Amino acid sequence: MLKDLFRQMILDFHARPWPESFPRALQISPMKGKALALVGVRRCGKSTLLLQLAQKLEQTGSSRQNMLHINFVDERLIRMDSKELGLVLDAYFELFPEKHHAQEIHCFFDEIQYIHGWEAFVERLLRMEKCYVYLSGSSAKLLSKEIGTAMRGRSLSYEVFPFSFTEYLGSQKIEYRRMGSQDRSRVVNAFSSYLTHGGFPELFHHPAPQHRQILQDYYNAVVYRDVIERHNVSAPNTVSQIMHLLTQYTARAFTVNKLTLRLKSLGYSLQKSTVSECLDWLNDAYFMFPVNLYTESLSKQKHNPKKLYLIDNGICEALNAGSFENKSHLLENLVYMELRRRSPDIFYYKTRKGHEIDFVLATPHKPVLIQVSLTLGNPETMERESRALQDAMDELDTREGWILTTDEAKEIQAGKKRIHVMPVWKYLVESTLQAPH
Repeated sequence: MLKDLFRQMILDFHARPWPESFPRALQISPMKGKALALVGVRRCGKSTLLLQLAQKLEQTGSSRQNMLHINFVDERLIRMDSKELGLVLDAYFELFPEKHHAQEIHCFFDEIQYIHGWEAFVERLLRMEKCYVYLSGSSAKLLSKEIGTAMRGRSLSYEVFPFSFTEYLGSQKIEYRRMGSQDRSRVVNAFSSYLTHGGFPELFHHPAPQHRQILQDYYNAVVYRDVIERHNVSAPNTVSQIMHLLTQYTARAFTVNKLTLRLKSLGYSLQKSTVSECLDWLNDAYFMFPVNLYTESLSKQKHNPKKLYLIDNGICEALNAGSFENKSHLLENLVYMELRRRSPDIFYYKTRKGHEIDFVLATPHKPVLIQVSLTLGNPETMERESRALQDAMDELDTREGWILTTDEAKEIQAGKKRIHVMPVWKYLVESTLQAPH
């Protein structure tokens, strides 16, 4: 019966028209001998990227019949065992026996991490068959060294996030590469919407009043599918409460000890280890990202507070209506996610005088220092932010820094050091245009 189901899923994929979708900035090409894995939070567009890749293959000469596509989220596969994965190939080659060992097959396996022990099957597929393999999953374990070992070096992973600001502009057909005055106004207006509603692609097809319900459904799916079910949690109500409390710390410093005490004050009796585990699970699900202090001392990193950022601003607003009224934490969270799309090596910094720098992006050359401030209209705020940045630039031996705001723009020259003050929307656009393609 399972083989019959796979046959039907393969034929359904061959008969289904390609969906309309906006091309993403992530460029992926087939690589012989490697399984290409797309990893990211659920509903961020991984499945669509797989279909876009399949469509591109067809446009460049591959037959749709040479493609095998299985989505393992299908409820009919919920009790499937890794030993049954071979039935996927059996079903395909029974449908197309002339292709076995004769033609190259492109295999697309969506959310394959739901099948425990899948790695051996994919490794064997690459080794024994004439196949290209493409995977998707909502667990960071697809990036782990253990997976690389199990696959014997036959995997290559790409992180996928909700739409960036420039991807969002492109999906709305708003010109940002050569902006006239009218284009600039549209970009600024779009940024206001993006800051609040975020970049999950499904939202672009629904009116704003429906966004909160959609995003709350995403959150519930992460809670119950990617945390409680995946990790066989024995106290789901407690873990759900921990997760909701953590979302309130978006762009704020925290310690596990303080979070544990806060939960105990709300009537939950639990250990610090439970809170730490929950953080690890949320990081694994690409839902929440802890950020360490920038220091060479691992001991200092461990004992200093971390800062916490959420996968998408829309989720922040949907779960904590009213908590982000001044938008400053939303602005900082948005900048973090833009930096996270480029690199996981992001930290915050404390100067010797105790001033905090929001972001240090570690690079092979000099660290990139970035402050985020809602406005610099108050001279005291301007002095505080620029002085903190100058101190950090002295201590970290770098000559450039950025202060990102809602709408101010200027250059501050301090000796040989330069501080670029610019609106966040402009920084997001310019950094995209300057990035290598």
